[in-house]
This record gives sequence, C-alpha cells and structure tokens, in this order.
Amino acid sequence: MFLFYLSRTPAVFDECDIDKAARDLLLQDIRHRLMPQAVKLRADFEVSCFAYEGIEAVRRALRRGLEFSTDELPIKPRIVSDTDESELRRHMEELEDANKEVSGDDDDDEEDAGNSEEDEEADESDDEEK
Repeated sequence: MFLFYLSRTPAVFDECDIDKAARDLLLQDIRHRLMPQAVKLRADFEVSCFAYEGIEAVRRALRRGLEFSTDELPIKPRIVSDTDESELRRHMEELEDANKEVSGDDDDDEEDAGNSEEDEEADESDDEEK
C-alpha cells in the first residue's frame, strides 16, 4: 500500500475510515520512512613497507588514495595501529638496560654524601693548624 501511495495521490486513504489527524500523521511517517537513507561503507586494509623508503612510501600511498575523495563520496581514513606486546616488552627491557647506571655509580654518590661532613671537619682542622 505504501508503494502504491507513492505512485498515486493521497486519495488512496480516502477509502479508509481514518480521521484527518491520523491520516496526516500516517502520511508524515510514510514520507519519513521512505526517504533515502545514507549508506556507510567501510573497508579495512593493511599497509606496510619493509623497503628502504619505509614510512614515506606508506604516506605516499595513503595520500594517493585520498586524491580519489569527492564531495559526493568523501574518503575519511581512520588509522588503527597494532603493536605486538611481546616486542614492545622486549624493547622496553632493552631501553631499561641501556639506561641503568654503571655499577659503582651508586656507591660513589653514597660516599660523597658521607664524606661531605668529614671533608668539612678536615677543612676545619686544616684551618686550625694554620
């Protein structure tokens, strides 16, 4: 009946026993539901480059894809990056090892802190001897 309504005038509803308010509400609902709906498309793809150009080659490829964007069909990329946790953990451990102080550095700091009072006393005794 709804498709029939589109091809004919609202006179189709004259055959039904409905009041004007219900008829207007029904017509408004039909118009709303039969409006063209926006369709969203999604495509997932992976991009990687292990050559010398690396990230620059990936950037050029993505920018080239954006050139196909139009007003009627805009392209809005959403970038998602995955990182392997074991690889990340390994890199973090390597960085922590590289940043560790050389053994013995802590001892020097403690000795300096302890010697500062002794140094002052030694300086005072040197002054008294003079």
